[in-house]
Amino acid sequence: MIEGFVHLVASQVITRLLTFSLNLATARSLTPEAYGVAAVQFHLINTTILFISREGFRRACLRIDQASPRATQRVLRIAALTLPCGALLAAGVTAVLQQTVGAQDDTYRRALGMQGLAAFVEILSEPLYILAACRLLFGLRVGVETAAMSAKGLITLVLVRRPGMPPAIAFSWAQLAYAGVTLAAYSAYFLPHLLRRQPRQAAAAQRSDGQHAASSQQQSAAAAAKQAGSDREVLRLSGTFTLQAVEKLVLAEGSKMAVASFQEGREQGVYGLVQGLGSIVVRTLFQPLEEAAFVAFSKQRGQAAPGPAQLQREARLLAVLVRCVTTAALVAAAFGPAYAHLALLLLYSSRWADSEAPVALGAYSLYLLPLAANGILEAFVHSVADERQLHAINGAMVGFTAAHATLSIAAVKAGGACGLIAADAVNMLLRIAYCLVFSHRRFAATVPGFRLGQLLPSRPTVTALAAAAAITCAARVALLPASSMAVQLAAERGIQLVPAEVAAQLSGQPFFMLAAAHIAVGAACLAAVTAAIALHERSIVSEVRQLRKGAKSL
Repeated sequence: MIEGFVHLVASQVITRLLTFSLNLATARSLTPEAYGVAAVQFHLINTTILFISREGFRRACLRIDQASPRATQRVLRIAALTLPCGALLAAGVTAVLQQTVGAQDDTYRRALGMQGLAAFVEILSEPLYILAACRLLFGLRVGVETAAMSAKGLITLVLVRRPGMPPAIAFSWAQLAYAGVTLAAYSAYFLPHLLRRQPRQAAAAQRSDGQHAASSQQQSAAAAAKQAGSDREVLRLSGTFTLQAVEKLVLAEGSKMAVASFQEGREQGVYGLVQGLGSIVVRTLFQPLEEAAFVAFSKQRGQAAPGPAQLQREARLLAVLVRCVTTAALVAAAFGPAYAHLALLLLYSSRWADSEAPVALGAYSLYLLPLAANGILEAFVHSVADERQLHAINGAMVGFTAAHATLSIAAVKAGGACGLIAADAVNMLLRIAYCLVFSHRRFAATVPGFRLGQLLPSRPTVTALAAAAAITCAARVALLPASSMAVQLAAERGIQLVPAEVAAQLSGQPFFMLAAAHIAVGAACLAAVTAAIALHERSIVSEVRQLRKGAKSL
């Protein structure tokens, strides 16, 4: 699992750098209003269709033992149910949304239809994607995503710069390209092998029937009955996970739903840009690790009552994974607020830097900590929970969903994008608390030493991160005071944060020199933090090495 994850992260970094460059060029070519159409509205359409129709089957199929007889056929047979589900959802969501659009906005109606078609085309590849996930084909999945994202980014960039091309239509053509490349790539990899395999299996079955028909009839019937019972359990889990997917969709995308419902196009664009930029770390590092963790923990489902040794391995793996992601998230939290404005100015121009985006991006960097911890903890809980526990989790999710929806509506009206990020953080903290209670109950008898402190970096590392955050924020106030909200708020109250002599000396300096000095301070602080992590988090490295030796047992 660890080797696959390392390969996946390395490939994901290349993919994200490429797509980030393309998205950067696209965002610089658009107004916030136009960017918000794709970043918020179309994103919600695709996520609603795809997540509900496939997430439950993805998670349930991972519990099929790939060493069992006819495992591939069982996975494909169950995963094929995503096709009718996806078709119905794509048609229903698109039809409902088109009814809400005025007759005069024919362009947007056409774009909605193209988005629904793109979602259905992507669903056609889902059985093969699930098969790749079950076989732990990390390289294939990253390669397909790289090709699809590259095609989407290139087509978007070309079309939005084409005179007379409506941005909504450009984004829709790009989404169709993404879906088409995904379907073509998985089909090219799997279909030749599967089509060759079917005749061979049929012939082998006929020979076996002719030679051992009498002796193996009862064994075959017993094996078929056992598989049928296992498949029924997987289908029940698919339904349970699908209910969870609906709840998680509202929890994960509730903020964008609130933005789309209560904010204008400019605010939608700002929030979409901030979430897309701030979640690069999530998609590159945290999400692949969550998927790998879910696969690793799901392999324990063969035991109805795992023994003490198994529970100890689970606890150690969970602690290492959460500690890794929380350390990475704390690095982002330490440097994000001080460099959000400068990053947006240099990358996206003053059009975005002078908006609400820098403050929201700084807040999102703080939000990464609970987001990262929750991802691993929920992957563990959902992978080891039995059916009764999954129903209890669903009940808790209903409560979290209702609380988050109510809080998001109030937050977006009161604080815009920053208010929504705060509401998301509260939601994540509630879900983390639930997962910690679940984990404590699971490990209490066998792993009494399992505690919250094991999930966080050591105190010296946290101290180094806090010092880096203080130094970089102070450097921003001194070197780039115009970008600091703290300076502006203090000035409104007649308070001068920077001594007059220092301000006078720096005011005449070129901007690029001040920006370079600020970046140099950040680089020095990052080097110090890296050294602290290397010195005080050695236990993570040793634990990872031990886990690599025992990865196959997990």
